[in-house]
Amino acid sequence: MGYLEEILFKLEVSEAEQNKHFWATVESFDPETKARLLKADVVVIPNDYEGQPVFPEGTSNFVQILKGNNPAYAFEVASNVDSYIELALHSNERRWPTLLVIAGTVALDIVTGVLAGQILEVMKEPSPPTSIEMSLVVDNQDGRCVRIFYKGPPKDLVETFETQIARCFPQAVETELEHNEEITGAEPKNTEHGD
Repeated sequence: MGYLEEILFKLEVSEAEQNKHFWATVESFDPETKARLLKADVVVIPNDYEGQPVFPEGTSNFVQILKGNNPAYAFEVASNVDSYIELALHSNERRWPTLLVIAGTVALDIVTGVLAGQILEVMKEPSPPTSIEMSLVVDNQDGRCVRIFYKGPPKDLVETFETQIARCFPQAVETELEHNEEITGAEPKNTEHGD
């Protein structure tokens, strides 16, 4: 007698070889695609499905939400226009596109903010998903690139990504906090105990 195994939560953090430069130099991409990817603040990268690069259903809408809320930043899809394919997989899970961002940048804050907003939206649906599956690739631009794969409850996605980014790139997070304090004029937080 067989049984169906359901994964309720899965987190994988691994080194990634495919950084922003890799995607901007893929041989099969036309010159326009390569130029867009070189300038991008966030790159939406494909998943492999039976040897074919594909994007989860709804990726184009997701990218439009990113672009619409943040016109000063470039959000680009790692695909030639004529070979872009979205794949629908039906279940009570939501699959979101894999995003590549640079550690310690405002674009990373924008991505986590948009993700938080999208989670609020999907939770308002009549039958909200029980699980969201997504990868975030963080490029530290020092040769180190990390892929964070998440599959689990929607409410924990953003916090999990933020925790893993801070664990993998503590220096980039400190630099980002200092930059945000300069912009807002906020005083640095005292992290020492006992004061």
